Amino acid sequence: MSNLQDTIVGTDDVPYLVRLGFIDFILSLLRTFKEDEEARYNVLSSIGFETWSYFTSSFLHNSHGNIYHCRYLELLIFVLDYEHEDSFRILHEKCKILDLFLSVYEKDDEGSVCTLRTDAKGHILQFFQSLSESPLSKTFLKSHEKWNMFLKSRLETEIRLNSVDGGEEEEEVVSGEGSVIEND
Repeated sequence: MSNLQDTIVGTDDVPYLVRLGFIDFILSLLRTFKEDEEARYNVLSSIGFETWSYFTSSFLHNSHGNIYHCRYLELLIFVLDYEHEDSFRILHEKCKILDLFLSVYEKDDEGSVCTLRTDAKGHILQFFQSLSESPLSKTFLKSHEKWNMFLKSRLETEIRLNSVDGGEEEEEVVSGEGSVIEND
């Protein structure tokens, strides 16, 4: 797999279908090794910083690639579900994925790092939900200032959007149950 990574990552103008195929290849390996923890670990460990950086950059700069967005986020969710610490560390410390996603999600199209379709922003929100539920990320999220500011603004928005009769908030919205705003 490293030769394939070197070929794809080292090229600036890789066609969309090749990028999509590469992620599909990795996902098919992870699905195949669903019951084999060591094999899954090896697959995720073989994805280096350059590849994660390339995948993230492709996600942010290809606003038309809804299928790619879904596959990329599925790969991120595998990292969280399988609690793969090395990949998590690369994504958060080196790729700064949470900072990038927060800046894309919070800013409008004129001021953001890139222009994403609304459904891509929905995918990012789905990733935030998975991230907030992952035991692997709990400690990291508590100390992340931008994340905590996002949670506060998200809570205020949900309360405002779900207010009843111009002022009464619904009890479950305030508690944040089942919402992206949870952060225990």
